[in-house]
Amino acid sequence: MRLRLIFNSKERELILPADYRRLFMSFIKKAFTVSNYAHKIYRGRVFRPFCFSVFLGEGLIFNKSNSNSFFRIKLPIDMIFSTGDTEVFINFYNGCIKLLKQKEGILLRNGENLFLDEIEVKDRVKIRSRACLFKTIGISVLTDPEENAKDFKKWFLTPVNSNLERFNFALEKRTFSRYKFTTGVDLLGGIIFTPLSEDEIKILIRQGLLNSRFGTKSIKEIVIYHYGGFLKGFKGVFWIESYPEILQFIYDFGLGVKTGQGFGCVELIKQL
Repeated sequence: MRLRLIFNSKERELILPADYRRLFMSFIKKAFTVSNYAHKIYRGRVFRPFCFSVFLGEGLIFNKSNSNSFFRIKLPIDMIFSTGDTEVFINFYNGCIKLLKQKEGILLRNGENLFLDEIEVKDRVKIRSRACLFKTIGISVLTDPEENAKDFKKWFLTPVNSNLERFNFALEKRTFSRYKFTTGVDLLGGIIFTPLSEDEIKILIRQGLLNSRFGTKSIKEIVIYHYGGFLKGFKGVFWIESYPEILQFIYDFGLGVKTGQGFGCVELIKQL
């Protein structure tokens, strides 16, 4: 279940900090608060039962300096909110409706109000196959459950430079742990993550399933500034094979870790 939220402002352009995701995390908490549901989301939970991704637009400019980094963006801003929990979806939607009527949203440091301007309920997607072709919406992050978080190179895994077998091991551990915590069901089995070849990418572009601007590289590794530090993630197109329930879970709740912080949201391109 997904919502598309559109944010706007009186100004045509805005400045957002490099770690802008935390602003939208605050908005999500506000929406749950006005629907009297925040205590069920933020109290005693290891994983947030949702994921989201923010699209800053085609006209954004990233400014990097020694003192600070920021994005100069052209409005509007799109955000996708996704969850597989009906109660969570309804309460978030109701909260957003209230904020929409009040023209509320995110109050920026300069006093500008980035208000919620439109809400769109997306068609529900049902996954029934054991293999899906996904595309990241934004960036996904995966960490190795058997490494020290202080070791940046070993802690963050991507399917670019990491051993793909190790990447799949970590993805299985993280996903099945989140699935059990969320559903109470303990599944046994694995996950196979497979990046596409350049030839496969070219075919998808010819079929119109990918924009030609995507290029022929299946996975791209990215370092992101977030919450006062840096983390490493990836974006791209890939196959994932697993139980249909797990693939549905990934689509609804996100891929990898930090899914409640604006990472891991994926788009389904096709299923076999």
